[in-house]
Amino acid sequence: LEKEFEEIDRFLEMSHYTQKNARFGGVGACSRLCLNPSFKEPFEQFLERTGEERLYNKANAFLLKRKGVGYDEILYEGVMGALGYHSNYSPFIKLAESVPLKLLRKILSGSDAKAAHLMLQAIFLYQANLIPSSKAEYDEEANRYLSELQKEYRKIALPDKQPVSWNLKGTRPANYPTRRITGMSRFLALCLQDGLLNTLLGCYENPNPLSRLQAYFNPESDDYWLRHATFGGKALKKPMALVGAGTIQTIEVNVIIPILILYARETDNKRLAESLVQRLKNYPPLPENYITKFMQYRLFADKEKASHAFSRTAFRQQALIQIYRDFCARGLEGCRSCGLVKWLSSGR
Repeated sequence: LEKEFEEIDRFLEMSHYTQKNARFGGVGACSRLCLNPSFKEPFEQFLERTGEERLYNKANAFLLKRKGVGYDEILYEGVMGALGYHSNYSPFIKLAESVPLKLLRKILSGSDAKAAHLMLQAIFLYQANLIPSSKAEYDEEANRYLSELQKEYRKIALPDKQPVSWNLKGTRPANYPTRRITGMSRFLALCLQDGLLNTLLGCYENPNPLSRLQAYFNPESDDYWLRHATFGGKALKKPMALVGAGTIQTIEVNVIIPILILYARETDNKRLAESLVQRLKNYPPLPENYITKFMQYRLFADKEKASHAFSRTAFRQQALIQIYRDFCARGLEGCRSCGLVKWLSSGR
């Protein structure tokens, strides 16, 4: 199988992609091959290898960021960016850069998790320019919460705030930055003492790592943002997770597992690396996006056939995204040079 993978590698083009012509439609030249039952095995081999290539590409991207900083720092920045998705990725990264992890450790030294959670909310929400300038228009609960944040913020000295522009267009209130930031505050409050890397490694010693991750981002106790989507807004009928399961899964697949793979490679921990790769191969599919929907039609023109062919795993989704970025996003030029078509047409 390894020899077959080596031959597949010759047909892969792991290059940066361009958005030019990314939206041209229609069924691809690959479709007639992917729909042919006789090509099922080589097609799955190609997806398998491409999924691994994408995983290691991500790990290598984090390796570039690791120069001069520790794993906790790249995990911190990686998770912050992922919380912003595409629309608010840059503001979240800017926020992480304005409040480095080293500074947070110093500020929170000696604080218990509950106190650290409130202080982190104050730090992040003020630095992110998300604290209302006046509290007069809000109800008693909101005013009390704002007073607590102001009290915590006055205790500490922070760098001058940098302008941060948040994009809320098309964002559901449940996913507003205020709630995501509070979820991140909870995560850091529980993880900073032992370190982000050590805490996350401990998650994978648990039979259900995802449930542990969800608990880190979502407080069980009473919290203002569990019941609100905006400052002073009407209270929700029931508590809503600060960071939903789909978002946490996306963070695990795109940030945590690639960084832990990088750690496993640097420490020569083959057992950890193999277990992480296997976890990803069995991982349930992430919420669909434009690219995965595009690829389902491009390759199969039929969602039901696509679901069966891809075995509905996040690993296969990642393979599709890599194929899209290497070939489909380049329009007709990419279609003509498609490594998948070349591989299947070669009769291997």
